[in-house]
Amino acid sequence: KIMKLKFIVICCILIMGIFSACSKDGNINNSANNTEDIIVEISTCEAKTLVDTNQDLIIVDVRTREEYEQGHIKGAILVPYDKIAESRENIEKFTDKPILIYCRTGRRSAISIEALREYGFSKIYHMGEGISKICENVDDFQDVLTR
Repeated sequence: KIMKLKFIVICCILIMGIFSACSKDGNINNSANNTEDIIVEISTCEAKTLVDTNQDLIIVDVRTREEYEQGHIKGAILVPYDKIAESRENIEKFTDKPILIYCRTGRRSAISIEALREYGFSKIYHMGEGISKICENVDDFQDVLTR
């Protein structure tokens, strides 16, 4: 189990390195001149590793209050996707931090990414599989979920 976790961490680091070092056309970017947003699609397992290892990570749940109260990733801030514009002042203070965004299946969080980019977020991790995928393997994720 420890070897599996190490493998996942190493894979995540490599993937993040590849995404942050290369632009869309495959050329290496000069980080001082890179103003391009970085949006990384990650699996639920990669999200768990990110939550476990990144202290600066801001976690945003864009589901409804009822869904959030049924269970969410520990430390997640509830910002329903249809209320992002109303919550702009509260979330803009986190634009310099990496953000993990998720919903139930990935649809609402994908819609929310555009608004977050407009508000200045440049490092966005999208858990496109959604929290429903975590709930399928809840035993592996008990330490990061509230119920």
